[in-house]
Amino acid sequence: IERLGHRSLERMSTVSRSPDYRSLDIGCGIGSHFQYVSNGQHIGLDINSARIDEARRRFPEHAFVAGNAKHLPFPERSFDRVIAVYVLEHIPQLEEIFREVKRVLVPEGEFLVALPCEGGALYRAGRFVTTKRYYERTYGGNYLELVASEHVHSCTEVIETLRTWFHI
Repeated sequence: IERLGHRSLERMSTVSRSPDYRSLDIGCGIGSHFQYVSNGQHIGLDINSARIDEARRRFPEHAFVAGNAKHLPFPERSFDRVIAVYVLEHIPQLEEIFREVKRVLVPEGEFLVALPCEGGALYRAGRFVTTKRYYERTYGGNYLELVASEHVHSCTEVIETLRTWFHI
């Protein structure tokens, strides 16, 4: 399902058809999305420097920056697109992030977002037989409590906030 989210963003992107577009991946983690891009210039940003180090090791052909999306270290209108893959549900300060995204995007740029489809019966069933079992067997913790503590926004909340900043 995670791979599908990454691939879907690339299929939906209109600017990625240009050979020289600039793209920023907010909350890039270890760079998982970079295996799905083919052209353009890509920069990954994550607040965790250890993840950035791993991303650099995995994808040396791309640039990575350790930083906070609330204060993007780029000039205005630096990117043709910004992506956020399975990260916005974890960030309490959505308004601050969206203000920065809007600042660094070119006027006709695109902000592509992938969110987990939490709440549905199939999602809960899939989580129960895959991630939940793996996490509890490996780490011995309560997976549902972990998810509840880390997902500070529902998908609906993220989408509602996005609507106040961007055309969907």
